[in-house]
Amino acid sequence: LNSELSAANAEIERRGEELSRANGELNGALERETLERRRAQANFERARFSVEQMLAETGADALADVPQMQPVRRKLLEKALEFYSQMESEAAGSAELARERAYTERSIGDLLAELGRYDEARVRHLRAVELLREARLTDDSFKTRHTLASALGQLAVQASAAGEGENAEALWRESIAILSEEDFSDPQRLRAGTDLVLLRYSLAYAVYARGETEESLALYEQATALARRLRELAPDDADLELALSGSLSAAAQVLVHLARMADADRCYAESFELLERVLAKAPESVRAREQMIELANNYGLRLMTDSDAQRATRVLTEGLDAARSLANDFPEDPEQRKRLAVIGLNLAAHTANSGDFGGADTVARESVAALDELFRRYPERLEYGYFFGVALSIHSGIATELGRLDEAEANSTRAVELLREALEATGGHAGVKAGLASALFMRASARRAAGELETALELVVEGRQHTTGRPDVLYECVEA
Repeated sequence: LNSELSAANAEIERRGEELSRANGELNGALERETLERRRAQANFERARFSVEQMLAETGADALADVPQMQPVRRKLLEKALEFYSQMESEAAGSAELARERAYTERSIGDLLAELGRYDEARVRHLRAVELLREARLTDDSFKTRHTLASALGQLAVQASAAGEGENAEALWRESIAILSEEDFSDPQRLRAGTDLVLLRYSLAYAVYARGETEESLALYEQATALARRLRELAPDDADLELALSGSLSAAAQVLVHLARMADADRCYAESFELLERVLAKAPESVRAREQMIELANNYGLRLMTDSDAQRATRVLTEGLDAARSLANDFPEDPEQRKRLAVIGLNLAAHTANSGDFGGADTVARESVAALDELFRRYPERLEYGYFFGVALSIHSGIATELGRLDEAEANSTRAVELLREALEATGGHAGVKAGLASALFMRASARRAAGELETALELVVEGRQHTTGRPDVLYECVEA
């Protein structure tokens, strides 16, 4: 019995030693696997960082403001896209690298959008959102939350452009909810704070477009308040200044709608000063110049109706200068030509109202020429025909005042034709109606100046059928 017991103990000890060796081997294998997994993730992170560093060091973002470097910038973005795509394929199927794949999907989506490949970009951003939502279950880090919010914001922009307003709003609200709880006192989080300002701004614009004025204003005020707090941390950050200026300008439009004119004027004035500051430091900034044009159109019109002629001239002239520089820098971009023409028309109308018809004539001719070219090159673009008609209408009024009645008749006749076509194509759009009414009144003024009173009266009667209650159009009716 003792011998059997001794043998059993020896067998137990032998099995124990084997188990210890097996456990040691298993632990070693697990350690090696963990090391390999960490090494793979570190390599992936280094590769992604290298691509991001390449874009930063070559100034891919800065090149967006340099017209002559657009082909170079496009090649850089395409090269980065190639690198990201290669990294993605190497990480496919790896559960450990799911978070890194999500970051890469977002980066690929951003690059595709930069390259104008919007359908492909949307697919990538959708995939990034799916992966990032999964990643938050095990890694709810600030970087993961910020990247998810950013990808949702990109998807919202794409949904809005596709006419999916309800979907776009839902995406913006989700992205805002993610970032709203963050602490942005850390300077490293400044970019995320600026993103939140822009997300609220974008949602406010969408909400205003469907008539929710009070909610829109509240969102703009939240965006403005956050931008002000962030500027205390980075007072010279141009992106923050542009975000704050944009929120103030958009809020001013809502305030005008609510007839809170004094508040609107304060917002417009601060927005204008911020843009002047940014452009003084970075006159080549495309984004700042485009914002100046939009602000100058809205603020300039507000000043015109408020009888502040001197400041209106200053604001509209700043906008025209910005538009001219962009049109010169990007001669093949039709939108830059359109912006130039529209701000020019507003300045021409203001100059004419101030009694300087010669100066108005010079500015209006530039706008008419630009829109004539656009209309000839892109006849399928309805908005170009509409703006061309408006330009001819305004110029005909100036020509009438200068005694050039044949030119006034030709321009106003063509304007009426173009705006009738636009009205039919838009199904009776109120803005186009107002434009057609104005053109009919301008033609009536030309006929009245030529002594054709009966024809002038017929044109006024027709024009009144298209008036929409706009004070400026009703004033033209009285003048005609």
